[in-house]
Amino acid sequence: MLVSHRHRFIFVHLYKTAGMSVRQALDPYAEGRARRWVASYARRLGLPAPSTPPYHLSAREIRDRLGAEVFDGYFTFAFVRNPWDWQVSLFHYLRTRRDHRQHEMARAFPDFDAYIRWRVAEEVRLQNTFLADEAGRTIVDFVGRMETIDDDFARVCRAVGLPPLRLPHRNRSRHRDYRGYYTDETRDLVARAFAEDIDLFGYGFDGPVGAGPVPVRRSAPDGAPAPLAPS
Repeated sequence: MLVSHRHRFIFVHLYKTAGMSVRQALDPYAEGRARRWVASYARRLGLPAPSTPPYHLSAREIRDRLGAEVFDGYFTFAFVRNPWDWQVSLFHYLRTRRDHRQHEMARAFPDFDAYIRWRVAEEVRLQNTFLADEAGRTIVDFVGRMETIDDDFARVCRAVGLPPLRLPHRNRSRHRDYRGYYTDETRDLVARAFAEDIDLFGYGFDGPVGAGPVPVRRSAPDGAPAPLAPS
């Protein structure tokens, strides 16, 4: 996550959706840096501060820590990604990051097919779980797509009163087109396991269905920036 009191925004960082690029671009404008926020959370809970910042706190977790008044009064946003593409990127990330808790497991899979069979059977985490409340309702103001991130990020900058910012390319996985990794079987496995995200965020196997960012129906409280229109 990234929080700015001056510009009244909260960035909810989903993994493998260009979040590190967004963080780098916005970091100079964020007074409350992640490490300091972690320390304050830990003090409230009577715990020692973690050694690393929680980049991937969900919107619900951020709201619980900052309080609903702050969360609802700020412009909240995130980026999502085609679930089929997301899984290919995550597969390669896990296999190359030696410090990740699932690195050895990912390396043990003989191929991507085996990884997908394990993923859908054992550990499906939908992207909307990062953005939803206890009832599964999306609680952020704006959801952009990684596939159109330059345009969608420009909309975020305008919404929070920032000049046009350039997104650097950070933490990029290097692999061929995701579609080449799938068989009919694994394509269908992802379609069933991630059906909620596919429907909610408007994706097909080949990419976004329709133009523009994801329509989000969330009412802005008094004093908060209005949610961006999907067009």
